[in-house]
Amino acid sequence: MSRIITDSKMKLRDRLSFFIFVSLVIVSLCISCLITVANPDTVVNAFCDKEVVEDLRSDVSLYAKDMCL
Repeated sequence: MSRIITDSKMKLRDRLSFFIFVSLVIVSLCISCLITVANPDTVVNAFCDKEVVEDLRSDVSLYAKDMCL
């Protein structure tokens, strides 16, 4: 009989752990979405910085040269 109680406690613990994990994922995604929607300039500054664009352009150029060889 004690084995059945232990198994049910294990199942409850596993379900609780999964629920906490899913809750943390949802909260993290919501916070990320709110940050980008509330202040879109942050995303623009991160991806449209002159250095980032130049690095991306050089990477694409290098990749194109490698593929043509």
